[in-house]
Amino acid sequence: MVAQNLEPRKQRSRPGPIPDEFLASPPPKPLKINHIDFASSAVPENAECLALTIDSILSKAECEQLISLAEASVTNTKEDEMPWKPATITIGQGIQATVRDYRHCDRIEWDQQSIVDRIWDRCTQAPGLRELLAEVVPEGSFDGQKWEFRRLNQHMRFLRYEPGQFFKPMLYLSDSTTERGGRESLRGGVTSFLSQDRERRVDVDPRAGSVLIFQQRGLLHEGTVVERGVKYAMRVDMVYEWVEGGEEANKRVKV
Repeated sequence: MVAQNLEPRKQRSRPGPIPDEFLASPPPKPLKINHIDFASSAVPENAECLALTIDSILSKAECEQLISLAEASVTNTKEDEMPWKPATITIGQGIQATVRDYRHCDRIEWDQQSIVDRIWDRCTQAPGLRELLAEVVPEGSFDGQKWEFRRLNQHMRFLRYEPGQFFKPMLYLSDSTTERGGRESLRGGVTSFLSQDRERRVDVDPRAGSVLIFQQRGLLHEGTVVERGVKYAMRVDMVYEWVEGGEEANKRVKV
């Protein structure tokens, strides 16, 4: 992995006014959780890991509007400069690096708590999702010790993949049948969960308006090369708070 460009971490965009009606209505279709069944897949060793998809969180028109809002939020110093910049990774002490053999795509970043809150409200229309993600109890924890869900992080990362671009080691805004701006429909760009030797995989195809939710720890994954068309996605992290539990649990921790 070779760092090709170094720069201080900085916020590249400033979101403008968001229409009050944007994402304020119910989702376009009834929502359903689709669990990824690792136990019956090519990577059964991931059977204890959580990964799921929910389709139709956003309509295709809402996906288009969200992309346009992201692009309009970037203030360029040159009129002919594109709003999308090469995605970077953090290498420590606030320094960002462009590493094309690891993450090869373009990105827009902005902070907008109201939008991620609206997206989360849409997601929770899927029966059982709020309860499923409400808390995480780590193995070996004492009584009452757990991580409790608080919110989605306000930091949004819009990602744009053109042919030949990829992401290697939750929201898709385009799919394999959608065309945008006269571009060819998307081919490739699936999210893959891999075995440790990278010989086996489970693929999740992009679908406009769908969300992919999965745990980072313990799940080796990648975004495969886009072969045709343009893939748009938006990434946001879930924020949990560590809860120690009651008085008895605290006593046991001290012992």
